Amino acid sequence: MRVLGWPAYKVRQSNPYPWLLYSHLSKHGVSIDEFSTARLLFGKYDILHLHWPEHHFIGPSVVRTLLRAARLLGILLMARVCGTRLVWTVHNLKPHKQYHPMIERWVWKTFTGLIDAYSSLSSSAIEQILRHYPALCTKKVFVAPHGHYRGFYRDDFSKREARRKLDVAVSATVIGFLGRISTYKNTPSLIKSFSQLRDENLVLLLAGAPDGESMEEINGLAKNDPRIHLHLGFVHEDDIQLYLKASNLVVLPFVEILNSGTAMLSLSFGCPVLVPEKGSMGELQAYVGDEWVRTYSGELTSEKVQDALGWALGARRTDFPDLGPFEWNKIAEQTKRAFEHCLE
Repeated sequence: MRVLGWPAYKVRQSNPYPWLLYSHLSKHGVSIDEFSTARLLFGKYDILHLHWPEHHFIGPSVVRTLLRAARLLGILLMARVCGTRLVWTVHNLKPHKQYHPMIERWVWKTFTGLIDAYSSLSSSAIEQILRHYPALCTKKVFVAPHGHYRGFYRDDFSKREARRKLDVAVSATVIGFLGRISTYKNTPSLIKSFSQLRDENLVLLLAGAPDGESMEEINGLAKNDPRIHLHLGFVHEDDIQLYLKASNLVVLPFVEILNSGTAMLSLSFGCPVLVPEKGSMGELQAYVGDEWVRTYSGELTSEKVQDALGWALGARRTDFPDLGPFEWNKIAEQTKRAFEHCLE
């Protein structure tokens, strides 16, 4: 079986998901190549596997959006002519930013009509996906979970050493947030909720590169609270462990969430998470246990953060959750079987 991944290996540093999936798939006899138009036209591939198609057409310029959309849809049409099946892994229910809603709706309708099958990262997300993209009701579907990150990132610091590196007191109770700081992640609500907690022993550790819309607001909200430690910028992969090992609890106050690589990353380092009761978070909680994942409904408040801190510090848990269902080798086997089904 020959598969074109779009993307495959080239985004390893920014998002290792495709690299981890394909490196394990290759161990099961599946040949994976990075997408290019030339490979599609002349390589005789069985499947074109797409991730985050919105990256290929959505942007602020109307003309550029139309040109890029035409290219994307043209490539899909070429693939169909070449006899290549089209499979889309649905990472997000919708793009995090929308610039031209009418154009984007047309592109999504056409895109979902062209693909042969789609993959969901959880069973619970399928209903939401179909509600949002009704054209997928007639397509083949399979479930392949988001794998864990145990052993992928450097992990050789203790909690004490991580806190010393970050200038955080060993005795502090630390709430962490790690990842790109974008509007949809609702980071200001976490800062506001945290600032209403009066415990001087608390620390909020915020690490990640903010987008242009978030930088000024984040700095403004944090400047009067010395307990808030901002590390605004790209986090090198060797430093990821510092922020997660230093934290007692990771809070992800996303406005919308279907799946979360950050939640899986936190669990991979043995850090419990507080997440909205949305998307597949309830299913994740059921898999790993409610001593590792706590959900909340409605808006994030200081009371919810305080309750979650009590839970994080008081719950009895092992050093790491059981991430057996999220082993990449199992996911690769599931994905290979699904690809074979697509070719029937």
